[in-house]
Formats: sequence, structure tokens, C-alpha cells
Amino acid sequence: MLVAGDIGGTNTRLWLLSPAGKIVKRWNQKTRDFASLEDALTTLLPEHTSIFAACFGVAGPVGKGRCTATNFPWVVDEKRLARKLGAKVMVINDLVALAWGTTTATRVTKIAARPVKQGSNVAIIAAGTGLGEAALIWHHDSYVPLATEGGHADFAPRSALEAEVLAFFQERVGGRVSVERVLSGDGIGGLYDFFATGKRAPKEFVTAPDRNVAIVESALAGTNRAAVSAVELFVSLYGAEAGNLALRTMASGGVWVCGAIAIALERLIRSRTFYEAFAGKGRFEPMLRSVPIAMCADPDVGLRGAASCALALTRR
Repeated sequence: MLVAGDIGGTNTRLWLLSPAGKIVKRWNQKTRDFASLEDALTTLLPEHTSIFAACFGVAGPVGKGRCTATNFPWVVDEKRLARKLGAKVMVINDLVALAWGTTTATRVTKIAARPVKQGSNVAIIAAGTGLGEAALIWHHDSYVPLATEGGHADFAPRSALEAEVLAFFQERVGGRVSVERVLSGDGIGGLYDFFATGKRAPKEFVTAPDRNVAIVESALAGTNRAAVSAVELFVSLYGAEAGNLALRTMASGGVWVCGAIAIALERLIRSRTFYEAFAGKGRFEPMLRSVPIAMCADPDVGLRGAASCALALTRR
């Protein structure tokens, strides 16, 4: 049997697959419910299951098969997992898994329908618990995945309003502000607090099961002015950062926007607000307006990428 995993700060999602790659069983559990990935595997996998290969996409930087996760207290190690499972194991960055998954993506929505340039780099961005960024770099006749920690680069304001946002977040976090601080689930909550404080709006949603989700729902319904302002700015910032990533990776082959937040905000991601922020790069605006942009609404795209890597391990 094979195992594929998408391991994030909020959810740990696993697939058990047949040797041919067919899904046998699925799990979607809260990451905080387990002390480690080994603990999750012990709890969830049926006893006496024989595993031949496994691949786990983990939200954090990976070096020499080891990942210290960014937003949750896990260390995921290939060698340790290989001993536990008695299997070939690969640990990759979660955005690398997602990038591989986009090569066979379903449920695709075109944001900017442009001719796809074959043999060109592709960029992938996904805001969720954190902000993930990766690329597929075209080399000779195939793609090579490029993992990045671009979400932890500096947040750079484009306007006087965004300069105020930066100052607000600097005070909130006690210093430097990364892009992820603003472009993530908690970033939505922070942007709401910025607008609620400035306009003396009531700080609602404090009793909601997921405050950030409640803010998005209220914004989409138009029932809270601070929420509307926060989500509109979030979408603009998301587009701007997607454009930054396209420039950094020369992604003339296209940009994929993925993740649960993009799915929830699909109508706004398809708006002029997102696209104009994406393309608004001065002298390089003409280049960016030629880049195709698509959104993947398949919540399993990262798992599909991890599954394809696990299947590839069986051929080694």
C-alpha cells in the first residue's frame, strides 16, 4: 500500500492508496490532535497495514529530508518515518506537492485566459494557515520543482493605507511583518481589526467557531463594513503578491492560485481588484498581462501531488 499526506498547520490529511494509486481510505484530522506525524499514522492507519512507499507534503522548509514545520510544533523526518513504516519515504514542502498536483488539476477556473506558453516556468501561490509559494521551473524537457519560503519575505506597502496597515501589524507582532502575517487566515482577522479600530466598528465574531471564516462570510454577505474593507484589501494584496511571485520566477507559463481561502473568495479572486493588483507592476505590466492565471478549486490538489510522488517512489 501507499500513503500520501498533506500536513498543514490546521489539518492533517492522509490517503491510503493501492499499489496502483487508487484511493482506499481518506482521513482529515486536526493537526493539533496529534503530537507528531508518527502519532497520527499510529492512530489512523489500520493495524498490520504493509506500506511500501509514502510521500508527505509538509508546511515548512525541507532540507535533507527533514522539515521543522512553521506554524505547528512538528518535526517531520524521512529517516524516522521510513523506520516506522518500513517503507520508502519522501518528505517535500507542501507547496511542492501542490505544484505537482496542478499538473493534473481538476475544477479549474480561469482568472486570466491567456495563451499558455509551453516550456515556460509556472508559479503556485496558496494562502491558508500560512502563505505558500512555489514554482515549477522548466529545464530541458521537464519541470523541476522549486520550493520557496517566499511567504516570509517582507510585507511591502504600495499606498498610504497599506503603510498604515504595516504600522498596525508591526505593533501587533512587535516588529518585522512578513507577507504571511497579512496574507493568511489570521491576516484576514488582523485586517478586520485594523478597519474595525479605525472606524470604531464593533469587534464582532469573537465567539465564532472560526473567526476568520466568519469575517469572510460577513464580507461576502455585505453585512459588516469593516469586514468588507478587510476582505477587499486582502484580495488586492493577494493579487499583488501573486504578481510579485510571477516576476521572481519569470512564470510566463502561468500562475496557479490555490488553497482554501481562494476557494472561499473565488468570486473576488476573479474580480478586477485581484487582476489589476497582479498586473500593476510599472514597466513590467505588459509582461504580466500576458501571463495566464488560473484558480484550482480542488481541495485535494496537494494530496494528488503527494500521491504521484509516492507512486514514483515505487518505480525506484
